[in-house]
Amino acid sequence: MASKLLVFATSMLVASISLASAPDSDGDGIADSRDQCQNTPKHSNVDGVGCPTRTTRQKQYESSILFGQNDDQPLVNQDSKFERLIGFAKRYKNHFVLIEGYSGFNDTQADIGTERSHQIAEMLIENGVRLDKIRVADRSNASIRLKNDSPSALAQTQKVVVKVVPRQPSNQSDYAPLPKSF
Repeated sequence: MASKLLVFATSMLVASISLASAPDSDGDGIADSRDQCQNTPKHSNVDGVGCPTRTTRQKQYESSILFGQNDDQPLVNQDSKFERLIGFAKRYKNHFVLIEGYSGFNDTQADIGTERSHQIAEMLIENGVRLDKIRVADRSNASIRLKNDSPSALAQTQKVVVKVVPRQPSNQSDYAPLPKSF
């Protein structure tokens, strides 16, 4: 039994050494000779032939950040949302950050959705998210369905929705890149 384990361990070591010396140009852990999906991002979750797994392709993040009436500054006590958002956007730095600014039912300032989007974009950029990966959309005139018209339900409409997604949006005309001077 011990000799079978020694033979098995030796063959695994030889296989590991030969795989370690095989070229892996995209750094996904699969040798180029077996890699059917070249150029996957380094350290991606891949299957046995080097193609992204379903969870890799689906990784995205979404969060709503709330604001006060006619205010372009986020409400306090949302630090954990910001930390998760920034962490995710920096970890998946090739993803796009889509920022949708809404005006609430109680907001009277016409461009408040855009101002809110720009506040969040500025915060992301200050924390290392690349400008060229951020897109904004003004949803000030979007209709939002409410379950009721209570003050807390109305406050939920004064928000920015931030999505970190693997690709540019298919409806690119809805989202504008930020100016280079931002």
